[in-house]
Amino acid sequence: MVRIKKGAYGARLGREMAIWCMMSVCKDALEEAGFDYEISSGIEGEHMAGSLHYIGNACDWAVRGHIHTEEGDSLAVRCSDFLGQDFDVIWNQEKKVLHSEWQPKTSFGKLG
Repeated sequence: MVRIKKGAYGARLGREMAIWCMMSVCKDALEEAGFDYEISSGIEGEHMAGSLHYIGNACDWAVRGHIHTEEGDSLAVRCSDFLGQDFDVIWNQEKKVLHSEWQPKTSFGKLG
């Protein structure tokens, strides 16, 4: 699984490389946990105003089958640990979706 070294900034990777890392980590984590999944949303669909989906910096991974809240939360933490501070990964139990986004938080990598 791809890992971004602690203290390294995902913002310095460039957009395409950062998105590739995010996709790779989430895919590997889902497969290692044995879940059947599909990417359910990228730039399409309806999202909150200001969502990073609309600029191509976020995607949702729908998990098929039964998954406990703790398993989903653990999956999100595992992905976050591998990706680091410039990424957010959140489990939504109601929708059974792992939401991942690249959102640089460093001064030299902020979006805008």
